Amino acid sequence: MNRKDTKKAIDELMQPYVDGTEIDLANVGGDVWVKKTAEMMWDFVHYRYRIKPKPREFWIEKRHRDRGIILTVQPAYTKNQYIKVREVLDE
Repeated sequence: MNRKDTKKAIDELMQPYVDGTEIDLANVGGDVWVKKTAEMMWDFVHYRYRIKPKPREFWIEKRHRDRGIILTVQPAYTKNQYIKVREVLDE
C-alpha cells in the first residue's frame, strides 16, 4: 500500500473501527462477508473491508385497482394501507 491508500484505509475503515463501528471483511474476489473481530489482523492483500451496512426500512403502499392490487415503495407512511419492510442482512 502506498501512503494515499494507507491514509484512505485509516480514515474510512480503521478509525471508524476504533470508534466502535462494525467492520466486515471478505476474501478478495469472494462475496461472503464476516464481522471483523479484535483478534483479526488487517490484511489488505488477501481481504477487502467495508463498514457493515445498516438495514434499510421503507413502506410499501397497497392499493386496490380494477386489475388487482398495486404495490409501490414509499419513503414514509401516510394514511393509505401500508406494509413496513425492514431489510434483513446476513451475518
